[in-house]
Amino acid sequence: MSEKVGGRTFADICGLVYKQQNNTIVFAIEIKTNGKTIIRLNPSNFVVNNIKDNEIYVYVICPGNYEAEQIETLNMSKEESNIYYNQKAMESKLDSKNANDVDEEAGGEEDEAQPLE
Repeated sequence: MSEKVGGRTFADICGLVYKQQNNTIVFAIEIKTNGKTIIRLNPSNFVVNNIKDNEIYVYVICPGNYEAEQIETLNMSKEESNIYYNQKAMESKLDSKNANDVDEEAGGEEDEAQPLE
């Protein structure tokens, strides 16, 4: 969810998303904080804060993936959206590289089976 909608109630965010994202319906929120995951259906008066720190996500009904992905950059300017997606792409590349490095390290440590004599 876009950090630009922080400080608003869940009900306000639902209305904003519905209006701006081709009738997309937000019906629940997921918050990951302090090692716990909390999911609430329609917590209308809940004020959404610390989106990035708490890993806040929403559940939606929408026509397709495009509309769902647009919620990540809701209320961002074109420049802010570009920066966001560039950072996301860089993080993805780093995650992929780190996963490959771990796979290569694990492959080198395995001993080959030796035939019994």
